[in-house]
Amino acid sequence: MRTALIATVKNESPYILAFLDSILYQTRRPDIVVIVDGGSTDGTIDRVYDWQRIHKNAIFYSVVPGNRSLGRNVATFFANAEFVACTNVSVLAPDWFERIIAPLEGSVEGEADIDVVGGTYIIESNLTPREQAAALVTQYDRHEVIEKKFVSALSMAFTTRAWKAVGRFPEDLDTSEDTVFVQRLRDAGMKFAYVPEALVWWTPNTLTLRSAYHTYKQFAQTDAKADVLHAQYAVTMLAYAVPLLTALVNPVLGLFLLGSWLTFRVRKVLNAGLVEQVPYAMAMVVAVDMGRLRGYL
Repeated sequence: MRTALIATVKNESPYILAFLDSILYQTRRPDIVVIVDGGSTDGTIDRVYDWQRIHKNAIFYSVVPGNRSLGRNVATFFANAEFVACTNVSVLAPDWFERIIAPLEGSVEGEADIDVVGGTYIIESNLTPREQAAALVTQYDRHEVIEKKFVSALSMAFTTRAWKAVGRFPEDLDTSEDTVFVQRLRDAGMKFAYVPEALVWWTPNTLTLRSAYHTYKQFAQTDAKADVLHAQYAVTMLAYAVPLLTALVNPVLGLFLLGSWLTFRVRKVLNAGLVEQVPYAMAMVVAVDMGRLRGYL
């Protein structure tokens, strides 16, 4: 059976070469690698072409302006493979492809006829304390990913049969598209396997107040469009509405309620011992929540 590795990129100039090199170092190579660029303007394309001149025929790279769903669908169609491993710009563990594709091929004992495989994605460790705090506030850590068995396009594999059966990645969604895709696979009764050893390292784009606000605003717009997660947004609205209304009667109690919410949200930062970063982490929480509420509304 033919195997493929696909990825989508856009404006990833600082990270693209490490990603491409990690593909070369895989203990098992896919039959084809297809990377679709959504229209980079930061030099990513030039870096890739320079890399290709050194490593001839290592990848197929194409520029197709559009969102990630379009890019993944184009890449999957072009790859023409039965089994497809999917990621974004990241650093792949050397055995990532071998591990994540194995369940689809029935080479994992006790697992046959698997349709979808989830791996693990880990935030890069070479971050400043402030960036670490931001990452803890805005992203799931490794333990949460493993415990809850999240399946993300950062580290996943699927059969083209399953991909076609659910109508491919939803091209009408600019964000949260992999969440909707995975949910459609579950609703269709596809069989999942989870391989926590299939690791990728990545640097999220939510490490500043501005980027976190705009990123989560986009996520919220997509969630509302996809008609999902309404309860989560209701909780967020109440988390700010209740302290505000309470403060009109009792300012001290209102401030206490808001402080309790923010402290709860930065608990991972406290657990990580980054006490000096708590004020920034709380500001990050407010940026994320305001972005989510604005985007959702």
